[in-house]
Amino acid sequence: MVAFNYTNARLTATKLITKFGEAANFVIKGNDGGYDDDGNVIAPQPDTNISGIVTPLLRYKSKEVNETTILTGDTYVFFDSNNDVPVGAVITINGDTLRAVNSEELTSVSGVNVYRKIQLRR
Repeated sequence: MVAFNYTNARLTATKLITKFGEAANFVIKGNDGGYDDDGNVIAPQPDTNISGIVTPLLRYKSKEVNETTILTGDTYVFFDSNNDVPVGAVITINGDTLRAVNSEELTSVSGVNVYRKIQLRR
């Protein structure tokens, strides 16, 4: 029995994302500082960029839209980067700013990340 080659799958995914995608950034919004509810100082934090290659927006199939976790109008992208994209990070694609609401990864038991799929919402 031949084991599945996750390294080759990763290379294939990277080639496809690079072929159809473009360089882009997900942005984790910083803050201007201030005070929390208990009066403690909150230090200002700059925006954080997560750079990578992103595919064009892809639509969910109608049978995947359940109006609970996937809403009508949600889209997704595949994102090739060494960094995770947290929920709430934003990206601008074709002039529309979209927010990450879910992130799925396919990673082998030995730790080879094959791809990241980021669910987006307006």
